[in-house]
Amino acid sequence: MIIYPIVSVIIPVYNSENTIKETIESVINQTYSNLEIIVVNDGSTDKSENEIFAINDSRIIYKFQENQGSPIAKNLGLSIAKGKYIQFLDADDILSVDKIENQVELLDGKTDAVCVCRTQIFYDVSELKNNNLQEIDTEFLKFSTNPIEFLLNLHGVYGRDGMVQPNAYLTPMAIINKSGPWSPLLSRSPDDDSEFFCRILLHSKELIYDKNSINYYRKSLNMLSSGKTFQHVKGALKTVELKSKIILGYINTPNVKKALANNFAKIAYGYGPYFPEIIVDVKKHLNEMLGFKKIPCVGGKYFKLLSFFVGFETAFKIKRRFKNKL
Repeated sequence: MIIYPIVSVIIPVYNSENTIKETIESVINQTYSNLEIIVVNDGSTDKSENEIFAINDSRIIYKFQENQGSPIAKNLGLSIAKGKYIQFLDADDILSVDKIENQVELLDGKTDAVCVCRTQIFYDVSELKNNNLQEIDTEFLKFSTNPIEFLLNLHGVYGRDGMVQPNAYLTPMAIINKSGPWSPLLSRSPDDDSEFFCRILLHSKELIYDKNSINYYRKSLNMLSSGKTFQHVKGALKTVELKSKIILGYINTPNVKKALANNFAKIAYGYGPYFPEIIVDVKKHLNEMLGFKKIPCVGGKYFKLLSFFVGFETAFKIKRRFKNKL
């Protein structure tokens, strides 16, 4: 007998007037109906509120807060959520119509397992009928009774690293209660979700793969992850720092340290061209947390080759001189 528990869908909103209606409608149109839709307006200055109020569905719960960042908005949603399971959803993304139903059935009442589905990239809803959308790291997704191993795989311990976009998960509230809320320290980070789901996976006993559902992840020039302010860069570094501390508390081997060091190095490589001072912070974290004296070689093949011979920092100076073409 299938039990149909309530599912709380939490949608943080900040200046999403052009997409929020499509996002909420993708929840309203779910084949699973026992939902509450908690929409938290994080101090939007556009017409997002008007778009939300124009939608007529009794399951919508609307909350407003002064702008404090997505993690704080999600925590507000969690504080009032009544659901056995939690679905986080960004205000510009879309869920396949059967996503929640499929995952509730796969979880089958479990409160110690997390369900995850595929993620496809789109730019406009007109593309959603396309059967050839690009998928994100589907090869990482699998059934697993060892979520720690799954997490380490995502962080590159066993080879190439990958990602799971947060909307792809359906998470029992019981696990969130054990692992803790979203970190307010990451309120301006472009990668607040990976630290949260790092804790979620480490408090889970099983990962269930839903191969039939799709999380549609919208790419946009206005996305937080594309922002390159120093505040965002410091937030990205803070995310890697917090994740590293969490993982090292569970497993502390040379391979794990190497993978985590590469994650720090990617911050230096990715943001250093815009904010060279971040390299100093990266070196400090590598030394104090992992015992690394040098920044590992990451980046494109030519940059890696140059770094091997002259070191990361010298290679980086050359990269800047040639306008980041390496």
